[in-house]
Amino acid sequence: MPQSPASPALPDLRVLLEWQDAGTRVFEGELDRLGPAGLDAPSALPGWSRRHVVAHVATNADALVNLLYWARTGEETPMYPDPEARDRDIERSAQRPPDEILADVKEACRRYAGAVTNLPDGAWDATVRTAQGRIVAASLVPWLRTREVWVHAIDLGEDATFEILPERLASSLLEDAVALLRTRPGAAHLVLVDDAGEGCWELPGDGAAAVVRGSLHALVAYVLRGQRTSNLSVDGGGVLPGAPRWL
Repeated sequence: MPQSPASPALPDLRVLLEWQDAGTRVFEGELDRLGPAGLDAPSALPGWSRRHVVAHVATNADALVNLLYWARTGEETPMYPDPEARDRDIERSAQRPPDEILADVKEACRRYAGAVTNLPDGAWDATVRTAQGRIVAASLVPWLRTREVWVHAIDLGEDATFEILPERLASSLLEDAVALLRTRPGAAHLVLVDDAGEGCWELPGDGAAAVVRGSLHALVAYVLRGQRTSNLSVDGGGVLPGAPRWL
């Protein structure tokens, strides 16, 4: 089985659980502001309406419940039955009436929270396999959920922006994305510099590196979603390269 690529050092499980719970509150708060009528608008993700984003967050919750069941029982339970199932489920769910979509995602969030609460302490060390084939400890599942709820709250394109991310979470998201992108060939050669002096990250690639400077949150928005803001600059006045695809 493929092994997990080198991952950044993440906070302990207690912090990850706090982050996932806070992110769920942020996501559900965005849903409450949108209401059923707001789901038909496009999201910040190309080709997806807000309906698709919400359906995906619900589907992901149940997929991660499968991993927690695997960790608790030892019975292999993949996130999805096959590679195409995720996309089918999202598309099918996105076509439901808006009230049903909203009710479904909140119920899925509750199911996931219950699975976390009911997982015995010793089961967090059990290994499971992600949809990408990575073998990880179950203790990484709250981080996977953290990424989903925070980033997709922003993808809804209502009030939330990357500036809402707590700084430590923003740094962890950037480090996680960089670690993943380093395993992918063909990306631009980038050096990312936090202009507050808090960090520097390199993405290997062909040719001379483009040194991109900006605030931590602007760098996260650039790497995770390709957002080009006035808070970013390239050394030498060069053109900001297109960001590689993250997830």
